[in-house]
Amino acid sequence: MAIPEWLKISPLAGIGDRKVTLTADSNKGTATRECVLTAETSYGKQATCRVLQSGAEEFLRFTSVPESISASEREFHVEGESNAGTLHFILPSAPVAGSISDIEIGGTLYEDPSSSFEVPGNPGADGAYLFRIHYVLDSENDTVEPQNIRLGVSAGSVAVQAAISRMGAELIVEDPDASFDIPASGQIVETEDLTMRIRDDISEIFVSRPLVPDSMDIKVEVSLGYVMTTTPVVPPGGVSAQIDAPSLYKWTSWTPVTAIQTRIMKPLGQVELYRLRVTVPENTENEIRAESCTVIFRTSEASRFATVRVTQEAMVSKLEVSTSVKVVNNSGAAREGRCYLTLRTSAGASLNICGYLGDRVASGSSYIATYTTSMNLDTAFSAKYLNVNMGYSGRISVSLKIGSRTVSGTLTGGGDLTLSSVLNINPGSTYNVTGTITLN
Repeated sequence: MAIPEWLKISPLAGIGDRKVTLTADSNKGTATRECVLTAETSYGKQATCRVLQSGAEEFLRFTSVPESISASEREFHVEGESNAGTLHFILPSAPVAGSISDIEIGGTLYEDPSSSFEVPGNPGADGAYLFRIHYVLDSENDTVEPQNIRLGVSAGSVAVQAAISRMGAELIVEDPDASFDIPASGQIVETEDLTMRIRDDISEIFVSRPLVPDSMDIKVEVSLGYVMTTTPVVPPGGVSAQIDAPSLYKWTSWTPVTAIQTRIMKPLGQVELYRLRVTVPENTENEIRAESCTVIFRTSEASRFATVRVTQEAMVSKLEVSTSVKVVNNSGAAREGRCYLTLRTSAGASLNICGYLGDRVASGSSYIATYTTSMNLDTAFSAKYLNVNMGYSGRISVSLKIGSRTVSGTLTGGGDLTLSSVLNINPGSTYNVTGTITLN
């Protein structure tokens, strides 16, 4: 039998009576080791010696544990050495709960190990083995306070534990978005109290805006709120008492953040709330305006963003039309008092300038069709035709003045009169319509 690697013999040969020394390496395995040694002379005589080495007790130790991890880290590894046949895992628990994704032993990866993990092949029987445990935490640390992550592994009566420090978040903005709908006339709006948690001084607050030529000229301001703790009060009689009331928030003044602000210190401790105020000027255009800008809060090691979205109505111009047209009935029979007048574009778009419907009118009589209206008109209306609808199929003579333009002609059964030139109806204007329509 060959001499095992764990046993050393000295000397291996000699003459006469000699003392032979056996030296055994430490047995880190849990199983007993055994070998039989045979000595033989040059004359063929032999002698044997049986060597037994007891197995070691189960042991367990960590060889590499991270001292700390960042607030956003959720995964880390712990390395160790053991000879145990079964490993029992002590998982991180609330408030920092987690699980084990996998464990690597001797270069082999085992995924989703159970809390009591029987090591395949029991390599610890023959000696110590190395392991590497992959931990996954359930969530990031979204508080500014550091956390202690406690975990452990046990085997039989042996257990090891480790504590890993997890840093608190540098800066947290919990309500990062604010949206406002602004009328065309402009407005100053403020957010409700928004939550921020911060561990370090704010070094900068500034606004990042879209680099477009027609961006809205909005102004963004910020106010920071910090806690004012209650103080003891001495009531009449001189007996000290503590006010049992919630903490009060003290607010800084409104600070423009259209430019970089430098070194905004935490007043009296941790900033917990912030408010945004947005000033939007009047929209003088006939188009809806919209813009998003980003308010950036920055500390020495972190940045967080709050998005402000502004949508502003278009400036809608009103067109006012006042119509007073005399209708003369010379048709020889009574007619209904209808007078519908509509301006039309060459594309078929229409704009009503009279919608009168009165009582029947006897032959030889007349009436005044009056119509006053106002409507939203965003762009100029280019009229080419005047449509006349009197509910009469006979001959109609028209002579009207629309603003400064005179329209005249003769129709049979109603229809469109072509204007001598295009009539531009402009937003924000007032038009008077007068003249005479004769039913013949």
